[in-house]
Amino acid sequence: MAFLLAGCLALISIVFASHEIGEPFPQSKLPVLEHFWFRFYTSIPAALLINGTACGLRFYQEHGIMEKKHALLKQNHLEAQIKILQDQINPHLMFNVLNHIHILMQRDVPLASELLIKFSDILRYQLYECNREYVLLETEIKYLKDLVGVEQVRWGNELDVDCRWEIQNGNLQITPLLLMPLVENAFKHVSRLPHENGYVNLLCKQDGEHLMLKIENSYTEHYRALSNDHGLGLENVRKRLDIQYPDRYDLTIEKTEDKFTIILTLVLN
Repeated sequence: MAFLLAGCLALISIVFASHEIGEPFPQSKLPVLEHFWFRFYTSIPAALLINGTACGLRFYQEHGIMEKKHALLKQNHLEAQIKILQDQINPHLMFNVLNHIHILMQRDVPLASELLIKFSDILRYQLYECNREYVLLETEIKYLKDLVGVEQVRWGNELDVDCRWEIQNGNLQITPLLLMPLVENAFKHVSRLPHENGYVNLLCKQDGEHLMLKIENSYTEHYRALSNDHGLGLENVRKRLDIQYPDRYDLTIEKTEDKFTIILTLVLN
């Protein structure tokens, strides 16, 4: 390709040189051939440079296309991962609530009706609101409040629950169902000593773009509630944070002999 280009440059040079001296068709062939070969050899560096530049531009263009395809594939892969992680949310709560509603219908219809309304709001949120990448913070907080309300009804007087919601701007955005496993984990693993209530203390505070969720629940290894998930809920949350909030979160988990504490700080959009 470079030699062909050099030949073209040499030929063009001869044609322009002939026009400049007023002899488009010189009578002597030898000077023309000598001029052609001279121009041919001297045009090789320029031809190589032009050819290299064209190849470089072509490579850069192809590289850009490949980078875009790679980024698109990576984004699709991450979205698929997030969908899988959302679908892994343990459905045991749904079955427990339905079973509790069935029991309440036989002894306390108004309370069962209240629980059913909260439960329907939870299902509506999960079915219709969580198909988007982000939801309003106030919508996610309302969902968490309904979730806590359902748990309070389920546990009744056996559990002391103290929740504080300090949200200044509910119009900020957050990924849906991100905080739910943390809240569910506290009620799932809360322990109750004999003749003593367990407790769950929750603080959700938003200041500017920063959101802090602190959940503390009573914990005793011997009397803790049995579960088969072995921490999959917390691992689920950590994976989603790594994907959706890289370098924008801090998750601390502390466990002592009598309490379990989770603190999540998050930079919202």
